[in-house]
Amino acid sequence: MFEESEKPGRIESQFRHELGAINPYLCLVDSAVEFFLEETEAKPDKAKFLRIIAGKYGHHHLYTEHLDMNDLRKFVHLAHIALINSKAEAGCKRIQKIKMMLNESKNFAKGDFLRKTIAIVHSSKKGDSNLAKNVEHKTFEDYVGKTELGIIDYFRIIRNTEFHSLKDESLNKLLEIYNSTDQDFLKKAYKSKLNKPEEINSKDVLLLSKVWQKSIKEICRKCLNMEKVYEELKSLYKGISSDKRRKTKIIQSLKQDFLQTDEEISIIIGA
Repeated sequence: MFEESEKPGRIESQFRHELGAINPYLCLVDSAVEFFLEETEAKPDKAKFLRIIAGKYGHHHLYTEHLDMNDLRKFVHLAHIALINSKAEAGCKRIQKIKMMLNESKNFAKGDFLRKTIAIVHSSKKGDSNLAKNVEHKTFEDYVGKTELGIIDYFRIIRNTEFHSLKDESLNKLLEIYNSTDQDFLKKAYKSKLNKPEEINSKDVLLLSKVWQKSIKEICRKCLNMEKVYEELKSLYKGISSDKRRKTKIIQSLKQDFLQTDEEISIIIGA
């Protein structure tokens, strides 16, 4: 049976708690930057003020006259995006390590870490590692959602592009994603909207965090062949003599450990 660490419910919970733990720090850093920029703007000699503050914390002889202080926000946001994506990549790797994943699928899967994970999951569920070689775009959307896939791609491109040199190809791709994003859906599902690449702010970072939480949960919920899982659960709890208690245990596990909905459980157990 599954080790505790490889149960989809455990993977999802761990990822959600990891992001939840860092989000307050990201908010504080963002607030600190805004406070610092407001203080700087209020000074008659901004360069002198910056030299004093920088020197106080060990950065002596810092030349700041050429800096655009508004870029400070963007660098902070990029750092936050990188941190969230690193947590998401770790979550994806945990999914890939679930024992029901085919080893050959891991060799064949390609693309960014999200697409690799979905390719491994999809082919493993089908029992054919060759399916990991060429996964249709719609399959990726089926696992995490069309809008969510676009949001994750959007911030991956921003993160992987040189800050001051958005090449035409990357910029065009970003604008393509931005223009095709269902902003009404984002407002309804996440109480947020997506901003243009040059206008990203702390709310965009929070949106990315929320989208990753939902996406990891959806992959965890869909990552296994539930008929096989059900058979393993029946074997695990066969020692319980009471049919009612045994069924309750199985349903509880399907909900907590495998994130299945009541409707899905009814289909799985044939209730």
